Amino acid sequence: MSAFWNLDKAKANKAGQSDFIQGNSQLTLKIISAGWIVKPNNTGGQNYALDLYVMNESKSTAHLTLWYGNSAGERWGGENIVNALMTVCNVPSLSQVQGNHWQYNFDERKDLQVPMMIAPELANKAFGAFLAENWYVKDGQPKQAGTNLFNVYDYQTNQLAWQKNAGQPSDQTALTKVYEAMLKASEKAKNKAYEQAGIAIGVDPSEMTNNSPFTSGESTTYNRNPLPDDVMAGREAPKVGA
Repeated sequence: MSAFWNLDKAKANKAGQSDFIQGNSQLTLKIISAGWIVKPNNTGGQNYALDLYVMNESKSTAHLTLWYGNSAGERWGGENIVNALMTVCNVPSLSQVQGNHWQYNFDERKDLQVPMMIAPELANKAFGAFLAENWYVKDGQPKQAGTNLFNVYDYQTNQLAWQKNAGQPSDQTALTKVYEAMLKASEKAKNKAYEQAGIAIGVDPSEMTNNSPFTSGESTTYNRNPLPDDVMAGREAPKVGA
């Protein structure tokens, strides 16, 4: 008798776990669309960002917004991430052309396609991501919602951008350092939000409720587990759904 269903231990281990895109994680993401964001700031100028609408292999989606500079000529850390992303996605240049980009509509509570300037070269590209938690203060309370793209790597070779540019192979130690740094960035953001709110860490767990449309709504524990097996063993990470 032939087997109808073979045991998949990797999927068994995921039972009961969230499929949403969350911080404090390392995973493979596929870019659905990338849009150039321009928003006014409180100095009368403009801030610039590249917004990535991404999907994981479970087809959950999220926005990763990379703020890279402003009209005053200042440049921020997002500029480095954009260049690293181009490296690991094998994209030598980005253009600004009219197109459609998915943006979250708060009135309809869902993502809608909006006409705007886009970077079409990134559409359908997949990459490995280290995601840190985004913390902020709202109504005097610390809140965790959404994620920040902390670093990226080539999901097929597990090379970080600097390794790929130097022609060096992937290195488990380097990946582990990035993973640990990502966890520290999340903790730093959380501590800053609690400090700004004047609340001691752990006073009331209910204050950590997550209302993001892209995350599970559960408070996050800082679990310093080793990197996922695919990275530690140097195997190719799973491809996201088409």
